[in-house]
Amino acid sequence: IGTTSQVTGTISVDPANPSSAEISTITIDARDITTDNNRRNRSIQRQILRSALDENRYITFEPTSIAGLPGVVNIGESFLFTVDGILTVRGETQPVAFELSVTPVTPSEISGMATSTILYEDFNITIPSVPSVASVENVVRLELEFVAAMSE
Repeated sequence: IGTTSQVTGTISVDPANPSSAEISTITIDARDITTDNNRRNRSIQRQILRSALDENRYITFEPTSIAGLPGVVNIGESFLFTVDGILTVRGETQPVAFELSVTPVTPSEISGMATSTILYEDFNITIPSVPSVASVENVVRLELEFVAAMSE
């Protein structure tokens, strides 16, 4: 499990018309992704994501469509929708769909989780084989937990 808090992007929502929501490009600083093991972190930066190289530093997701947004939302009631877009990792670009679960927390704040599953091979990523280390599946589950607050 790798985590980072270095994620940027914008969600624009009109509470009176949630179906008109827009999401900007989401950018993740891959150099900041860390696990519970420093050797693994170095391997991710140098071999797997190659984020130590400037051209691979950022992972981006550019939304192309949003489907399933409700016409009305209520504080405290979660809703689901899908965001399709283009994910770029290490210069490799593939279409990806994220399922989102969002909860309006207050009239000016939402929280949520976006999830998707990708394959390493779709992004031309190989995992080094290391003796005495369990093998790594080709499937990667991506999760982005977020809180968005209304700005003036």
